[in-house]
Amino acid sequence: MKIRTQMLLVTLLAVALVIGGLYIGANYYLLSGTEEIEQNYIIETDNQFLKLLEYDLHHLSILTTDWGYWDDTYIFMDGFNQEYIDSDLVDSTFYDGGLNVILYFFPNGTYAYGKAYDLMADTEVPVPASLLEDIQIRKLIGSGSLLRKSTGLINTDEGPMAIAAVPILTSEEYGPMRGSLVMGYYLGEAHIQKLSEYMPSPVEIYSLEDSATFAGIPQDTLTSYNDQVWIATEGIDTIHSVFVIDDIFEEKAFYGRTSMDREIYRLGLTAMYGFMLTVFVLLILIFMVVQIVMHRKIRRIERLTGDVTYVADEEDYSVRVFEEGKDELTLLSGSVNKLLRTIESTFADLASSERSLRTSLDEKNVLLGEVHHRVKNNLQIIISMMGMQLFDVKDETAQLIIREAINRILSISLVHEQLYQDENVSTIQAQGHFEKLFATVMRNSPPQVKVEHTIECGLCTMGLDQAVPLSLAIQELLTNALKDAFTGREEGTITFRMECTGEEKIVTLSDDGVGFPEGRDPFDRKSVGLSLVHDIVTKQLKGTVELTREGVGTAWTIRTPEGNSIQDDTKNTDR
Repeated sequence: MKIRTQMLLVTLLAVALVIGGLYIGANYYLLSGTEEIEQNYIIETDNQFLKLLEYDLHHLSILTTDWGYWDDTYIFMDGFNQEYIDSDLVDSTFYDGGLNVILYFFPNGTYAYGKAYDLMADTEVPVPASLLEDIQIRKLIGSGSLLRKSTGLINTDEGPMAIAAVPILTSEEYGPMRGSLVMGYYLGEAHIQKLSEYMPSPVEIYSLEDSATFAGIPQDTLTSYNDQVWIATEGIDTIHSVFVIDDIFEEKAFYGRTSMDREIYRLGLTAMYGFMLTVFVLLILIFMVVQIVMHRKIRRIERLTGDVTYVADEEDYSVRVFEEGKDELTLLSGSVNKLLRTIESTFADLASSERSLRTSLDEKNVLLGEVHHRVKNNLQIIISMMGMQLFDVKDETAQLIIREAINRILSISLVHEQLYQDENVSTIQAQGHFEKLFATVMRNSPPQVKVEHTIECGLCTMGLDQAVPLSLAIQELLTNALKDAFTGREEGTITFRMECTGEEKIVTLSDDGVGFPEGRDPFDRKSVGLSLVHDIVTKQLKGTVELTREGVGTAWTIRTPEGNSIQDDTKNTDR
């Protein structure tokens, strides 16, 4: 057998092995990666729907809270006056708010009054008895639930319903409580379609008992992604996901279903076949060049290899490889040059995109800074108005209350002022902020004795979600110390420290004054300032506040989780 024939057979066998190996490898790695991207994309779509639904429920909670903490509603629960019904419980209230029901319950959970509205027919309808039963049986409202707000979904005979329940208090959020207010709307097909407008694929919602949830989904491809999501595919055309939706009681209540075209998978399949075809063509071209003109072509291959190596080493994609002759090697050189042009163009596009993104980021930072600036200015206007009002108030108690309110607003204004002035518009340095806060409070509430103060915060920083409530709490404790800690003394010292451990912030405010009175509850509701401190720390910052009376003076210690944010908990958060 001739050497040329042997080389031909060996080369063909090598090509076949390479193509086969590449096919197996590409099928395993490329398609597996494509399927993972596809699954992550549809799961992200599901999460996007849940976030849109959570945002919708948040707006419902705000609307219900505005009505529940309203003097007119509070008065209505005392006698069910007709004027309230005629002026407020009208058709436009339901239509404008997108509501199907507004219900009122007595403090013991007994149904008091309500109205229902059919948004599709644009007419008032009777309140469904099954809905009242479900609310009362599940104890959504009643003596055990009136002290909190609840928002979420419930399963009714008419379908899934979004509801929000709040206690009925005065506009100042005072009691005694006169019952609960419940508002809701059916999560019907039209509402779901409206939410789906913001998503790449529509979502359908089914009850747990509805057999249509898995209808049309091949069971042999159905796999559990986790205990909350199931994914199945129909060939190369469609991918389905079924995910769990919890109700207001945080129990499994509904299934959501998303169906998407498998465009990503088909693109991966096309890429794999394209890759294989490209490799095959290149191998054939190289094989033909080597077999026909071995000696002459090797020199050109070496030159081509040198040019490509230079481009790779220098990373200069403006360089073009030398194109000589009119054969397959020339075509290969042309393909390399085309690739280099594509790479060069891609790098140029990436550079342009990076510049655009940086410009956009700078604009957003400027806009956010302007927002903080405007908030600070608006708070300053409020402070000025309250300051002018202070001159007209003769009662010393009223003057004290106004000054305390001004100090509280000033503590919030300082946060926005520092966020506006700093380059970083999302966090502030604790040291500089509390130095300004102490100076402001001591200027507006000057102590009767000489008071020295020390502030040690190290490199601790705070985000807006921590800075505002923490500043309010420290302002209250500092004001308290300046007013009561040094009675009968000529001088005193106040020390403020903040320690950031990585897991929590530890804030300590101590003085060497006369000490907190023994036997007195520090968080007695009669003390508005200390009650406010307790509520801010425990409810907003999710932390703890402790009073220490050991030795001389008083020490307050606040512990709050590091990086804690005021959570958007519409299910159980006091207003």
